[in-house]
Amino acid sequence: MSERLEMRLWGRKDLPIFHRLWGDPRVIWWRGTALSWADSRAIFDKLLDKIAGMPSGLGWWVVRERESGEPVGSVMLQPFGVGEVEIGVQILFDKWGKGYGTECVGAALDYIFDSSEIERVLAVVHVENEPSKKMVTRCGMVEEGFVMHAKLPHIRYIISRP
Repeated sequence: MSERLEMRLWGRKDLPIFHRLWGDPRVIWWRGTALSWADSRAIFDKLLDKIAGMPSGLGWWVVRERESGEPVGSVMLQPFGVGEVEIGVQILFDKWGKGYGTECVGAALDYIFDSSEIERVLAVVHVENEPSKKMVTRCGMVEEGFVMHAKLPHIRYIISRP
């Protein structure tokens, strides 16, 4: 992935990291509340089933610091429409502001364009999420327009194969 980070598909043993990430209302703010352990387990089980059914090369990965093995967050590459892949990144709250998100997006874009025939990658970013807007534009993604996603207003960003 990068010199600083490594990633691998989520597995059953990663539930504690998933709960720390997705259970934190500062990270998954649109939910509005923290997740219980049982709720995290239920969402995580659905996620693992979803990953198992994805085309080769796509999925959800846990991201760790290469040297320490400490978790950083998650990267997602999943099908979205015809010939497109959606990218998403979630970074643990205590890792915000350290460049991990930008590094994850850049590495994931390199990976998908180097290892597949995918022509376009998109990100949908909530209209009020300024740090994520800056992150995807730093990685070369450009604003394509407004969309409603999960019943919330978002901006759609795209990047085409170089």
